[in-house]
Amino acid sequence: MELVKQKRKRPVFRGRFGKRKIRKKSVEKWNKWRKPRGIDIKRKKEDGAWPRPGYGALREIKGIHPSGFAEVMVSNPSQLSGIGKNIAVRISAGVGRKKRLEIARQANKQGIHVLNY
Repeated sequence: MELVKQKRKRPVFRGRFGKRKIRKKSVEKWNKWRKPRGIDIKRKKEDGAWPRPGYGALREIKGIHPSGFAEVMVSNPSQLSGIGKNIAVRISAGVGRKKRLEIARQANKQGIHVLNY
């Protein structure tokens, strides 16, 4: 739990690696890092930082939500069975209101924390 608190205090890298002025953030294919290849593509200062060790979280707390719970994606109420106490549930985006309410009710009965209700 102490490591998760340290995770909150560390600076967060908010930019995108390797951005160029012509790339649009709204276009899906430019939202990921592409290594510049070829003799005509030179690295410039405006391209931003390269992904390298130091930007990631510690191994012990990688994938853990800042609340201290590990996350599990759930899309129907039957997937709540077998989830422990130290695990939080994130309801899938495609789930409608009726099923979302049912998942929240069952999680509340079992004492499971829901992250996006």
